[in-house]
Amino acid sequence: MKPVYVEKDGDLKHFIFNFYDSQDKETWELKFEKINTISASAFKNVTGLEKIFFDNELKIVKREAFANCEDLNLFCCCNLSNKKSREEEKSIVKNISISKTDKFAIEAFAFSECKNISTIVLPECKKLIIEKGAFSGCSVLRSFVSFAEEIDFTENPFEDCPESLTFVGKKNSGLERFAREYGYRFIDD
Repeated sequence: MKPVYVEKDGDLKHFIFNFYDSQDKETWELKFEKINTISASAFKNVTGLEKIFFDNELKIVKREAFANCEDLNLFCCCNLSNKKSREEEKSIVKNISISKTDKFAIEAFAFSECKNISTIVLPECKKLIIEKGAFSGCSVLRSFVSFAEEIDFTENPFEDCPESLTFVGKKNSGLERFAREYGYRFIDD
């Protein structure tokens, strides 16, 4: 069955159909275009959603938008040339096509308790804003890709993530300084 959602004027309001049968697990890879906002709690508690892709028009992920989406493992806001294999996911930076936006924001608890999320890829922006708790309970997050020039983080929004978390971004950026300050690995483009 196809998932159904409510979208109005670029605001993805609610994911309203969630078919999940533990006997015959159906999982989804969803792609959205021309969405600039993911509303609060839009995907909260959704099961079966493994990968979600947005084009570069997305600018804000509101509070608890993906809270407790335990099957979600990849969140991407860039155009990818190939999204199929795990091998390509590992080299995701080489496959992204980026267009720049002014700012990108992730509100508090947006991805809280996404226990399987391993990769986040955000669009290039001048300023990246992430509120505290945005990634609480994301215990397997291993790659965070952002080419933001400057950052505005409320304390450390990655405090519940593993120490092996790797940040990928611009050399000498605010993200690099943040990663080094908190002891995370950083790879520049």
